[in-house]
Amino acid sequence: PWQPLIPEATTEVAVLRLHGRNVKGWQAQMRGRQPSVAEKYDYLYSSEELDALAETARTLEGAGGSVYIAFNNNNRDYPVRNGLAFRKLLGQVPPDLEKLKAEYQPPPKPSATRAASRPRRMSRSGSEAS
Repeated sequence: PWQPLIPEATTEVAVLRLHGRNVKGWQAQMRGRQPSVAEKYDYLYSSEELDALAETARTLEGAGGSVYIAFNNNNRDYPVRNGLAFRKLLGQVPPDLEKLKAEYQPPPKPSATRAASRPRRMSRSGSEAS
């Protein structure tokens, strides 16, 4: 990796906030540029990288603490893909996405009758204003 990872627990809670390893974007920031989010965080961790990070999480947990992992490589669906793969590596059962989609109820849209019952603005001439 281009930045060192020092997996040392300094408290009983460890947080791994994973921004991705898009070296070009991060180096641009270090040179004083202001790269976009896409330039910095557009990164999909490989299975080998996730294996190493899972081992790091286990090491930190073994030090007697809780470990929280946040994938902040927030372009496209990368954090979701990496997070689900990571849960599998840790022996956790990922949620059934199809079941979640089926259970999701979007918020109701305003009904046509509610929209029609709104007071209407009138112009100075007394006709309805648009």
